Amino acid sequence: MKSARAVLFFLFPLFVMVSVQALPRVNTQRAKYQALAARVHGGDLNIDWQALRVAAELSNAAHGFDMRAAAKRSLAALQAGRYDDALLAAREMQAHNLADVEGHSLAASALTHLGRAAEAKQERAILDALTQSILRSGDGKSAKSAFFTVNSREEYIVLHQLLQVTPTGQRLEHGNGHNYDAIAGKNAAGRDVIFWFNADTNMQKELDRQDNNVSAMGDPTHEDPAEPEDTKNPN
Repeated sequence: MKSARAVLFFLFPLFVMVSVQALPRVNTQRAKYQALAARVHGGDLNIDWQALRVAAELSNAAHGFDMRAAAKRSLAALQAGRYDDALLAAREMQAHNLADVEGHSLAASALTHLGRAAEAKQERAILDALTQSILRSGDGKSAKSAFFTVNSREEYIVLHQLLQVTPTGQRLEHGNGHNYDAIAGKNAAGRDVIFWFNADTNMQKELDRQDNNVSAMGDPTHEDPAEPEDTKNPN
């Protein structure tokens, strides 16, 4: 019993050290996210949108909020003609993660139906900025020209809603110091295609999570988002 206590006593400082070491990166990313988000809230759309997306992901901006469930609520409300409810759920998503594409897509749809054209235009401008920051990062046809995405939600949006591709398989690849998701699928014409996504942010978040889980186990699960129609044509 004494030996077990001695081992625990020895390991406890190590647990604390590893957990604390992971905090500076998270805190730095959180500060960056908050600063960029404040500029967007102030009407400044001339920001680094990729940096916003990365900071939101690495700082875990959503803090456990179920973005997928909120997207489903908003989409269901849109389909039922309850546009105020749809907007409320979309605003909840934005409040938890301003860099999430779906929140702006759903809000734009709700605002359009509510006749609030100026606000809808602003949401579409943000939606376009976010989606273009992904699409302009590459063409996804090879590892060298992989799309830069920060999580599998973004991969899903690019594939399903922007490229009209249905995934059929996926593999993790490594090369030139980077991580990639190579996703096979069928396009709208039924042809077999493969698109590449840079998965460095995903891998970094997983490493941060493992560091934190040394002293507190618990891995939040990921689920695919709902599929709002607005992102099918970001322009």
